Amino acid sequence: MRADEIMTADVITLKTDQTLADAIEVLSERGFRHLPVLGDAGQLVGMLSDRDLRSLGIGSAIDTPTLRKAQEQLRTSVAATMQADVAKVTPDTELNELIDTMLEAGVGALPVVDEDSDALLGIVSYVDVLRAVRDEAARA
Repeated sequence: MRADEIMTADVITLKTDQTLADAIEVLSERGFRHLPVLGDAGQLVGMLSDRDLRSLGIGSAIDTPTLRKAQEQLRTSVAATMQADVAKVTPDTELNELIDTMLEAGVGALPVVDEDSDALLGIVSYVDVLRAVRDEAARA
């Protein structure tokens, strides 16, 4: 089983000039945990995850100073917070290599990109991998 067989092709993305407030809105409305970030030419430049946001302490705005800090951070651009050095795969990446890459990189989702242009083709999350493994086990 390959990446292009289990990936989500209709990917919701962010642009580098969008804010963390934009990212939080998409993450919460869609129930996502990972968002690919695209450059001006549509190429993958990074990934933003709920873990990146939690590392800023955004979810714990309780008192006024913390709330003010969170509001300031929410105006920060996605580009300033995303992970730029991203583990990624190509459409022909096999399932076992997808799993190895996720484990080695410590990530829950991998962007699937065109090998030549780095254009985003889809995304494979740990949920996609679990579904694929379940389906393979059911066939065995």
